[in-house]
Amino acid sequence: MGERLGRAAELVLGEVLLKERMVRGFSRMEIGRKINKKEQEVGKFEAGEFIPLPVLEAYAEALGEPIQKKIIRRISFLRKLEIETKQEQSELIEIYQRLFEE
Repeated sequence: MGERLGRAAELVLGEVLLKERMVRGFSRMEIGRKINKKEQEVGKFEAGEFIPLPVLEAYAEALGEPIQKKIIRRISFLRKLEIETKQEQSELIEIYQRLFEE
């Protein structure tokens, strides 16, 4: 089975979510309850599994750091572009790295 496009970006996003959850002192179970997902699913997201945008938005809300709609739209556009062009979008990684910066 081939590697999914965007894997590098998903790994970065997972690392960012894990770090932000730990900084705020939430357990996987606590975040899972807030976003209506099981603790194991939270772990998979943090390990780099694909995160649907509504789940990403809920995760950010649960952390107390809502994501602006214009950023969500940009992420959506870049994810679609990856699929259409079959090329990873480095801008997506950059967005994920800055997601919770002030």
